[in-house]
Amino acid sequence: MGGNGDTATVATQMKATPVDDFFSHGGRIREDGRVVHDLYLLQVKTPAEQKYP
Repeated sequence: MGGNGDTATVATQMKATPVDDFFSHGGRIREDGRVVHDLYLLQVKTPAEQKYP
């Protein structure tokens, strides 16, 4: 496929480059190869906890 086969260089560059796609904005690749990114954690009130409809 036209590459030089130097996987260590490619992996280093991938880990240094931020992941910005539809799924993870501002994510990064950790040393173990997993992608980490921010998430929102929301808690919805139950109907009994609501003051207004």
